[in-house]
Amino acid sequence: MLGVEHPATLTVMNNLARTLSAQGEHAEARTIQEEVLAVSRRVLGVEHPATLTGMNNLAQTLSSQGDHVGARAIEEEVVAVSRRVLGVEHPNTLMSMGNLAQTISAQGDHAGARTIEEEVLMVSRRVLGVEHPNTLIGMNNLAQTLSAQGDHTSARPIEEEVLAISRRVLGAEHPNTLTTMNNLTLTLAELGEAEAARALIEEALPIATGKYGREPDFVQALLRTAAYLGVLPPSDELPQS
Repeated sequence: MLGVEHPATLTVMNNLARTLSAQGEHAEARTIQEEVLAVSRRVLGVEHPATLTGMNNLAQTLSSQGDHVGARAIEEEVVAVSRRVLGVEHPNTLMSMGNLAQTISAQGDHAGARTIEEEVLMVSRRVLGVEHPNTLIGMNNLAQTLSAQGDHTSARPIEEEVLAISRRVLGAEHPNTLTTMNNLTLTLAELGEAEAARALIEEALPIATGKYGREPDFVQALLRTAAYLGVLPPSDELPQS
């Protein structure tokens, strides 16, 4: 009724692609996203926010398929356009830079990812504030990259700061708080502080499994860390004699 070039049609197509991707059907999602992007580029132009969103969506799907080279090329274009049109302080620009850094890191270029993430974090702290969710995500991303470089000493204070803020702002039971506890646990283990690492995972695990069960990905990550450290989940503890 509206035609493929109508904004409402493109929105619906994007929504369908997101659902397919969430179901793991990345090839089907990619086909739709490539059509949406081709139409958006032609009708709206490359600088239109909807076009940039479509480019980001397609890049995420390519990354999910393991095509980091293809994803990186798109994300570099998005970052260049966003910097020019929106400015480096715009939340969309910062998000695009973060996406690019994740892709670069997935390619093994942790130094390149670190450079971008440090810029994102510096701007986010200044513009959004340290308690903003996007700033906390940026801090976590940088800490993960530092850990990937083997620089656990630098990752630790960032993760400790994120955890303190998350506990205060989000609460002890929030998935982001529990994920940060898991990240810090692994960092402490790498630094040889096994006792502190076990204490932290022993604190996080009962909260996570008690509130969310064992199915969510972040809970599974906590369970893997606990197994690595030899910590039994609450329901697996041996009865007291």
